[in-house]
Amino acid sequence: MKSAEASGLVGIPDNAGKSQIQFVTNSVEVQDDVPDADVDGFCNSEFEGSNLRWAIWADNSSQPLLSGSTLCKSGRFKLNVPQMDQVVCGVSHMLVAEGAHGDSNFTKLTRRCQPLASQSMDPPPDSPAGTLCSLEYSPASEAEQQCAQVCYRDSKVVSDQAVEINQCSGLAASLAGP
Repeated sequence: MKSAEASGLVGIPDNAGKSQIQFVTNSVEVQDDVPDADVDGFCNSEFEGSNLRWAIWADNSSQPLLSGSTLCKSGRFKLNVPQMDQVVCGVSHMLVAEGAHGDSNFTKLTRRCQPLASQSMDPPPDSPAGTLCSLEYSPASEAEQQCAQVCYRDSKVVSDQAVEINQCSGLAASLAGP
């Protein structure tokens, strides 16, 4: 386990594969401008009512960026991560949850960087209620997508697919001004 200070902060697990705690997904990407984010997971129901501690770690750090706690309820947990502005956008951070019983697990948490320009668009017809989509333009290196259709639900990215750069030409032109 990564250095967990005597203050009881959650460390990074060595053997997360055998855990009684599981996050819903291996990674979570949230909108840049959200003040807080909810991250869901499952916990063994025999630990009903037990306390789960969590911490967000940046690479090679000896102290977590943020930490907190939540409860295992009906075999589920929801971590509310406040102060998302302290999480650097575009950088994958490790979010670790640890139960009082010693089991732990992690997911990758990323705050999506704000695009230079965006335009709302209709979500695909088969999208669940509450899905919001936009066309986003972010000039980037050749390895990254410059124009993408991104859909969010509950402030989390649920779909992100590159589209032809010409679809963002109007967004790019709006940055240049009149």
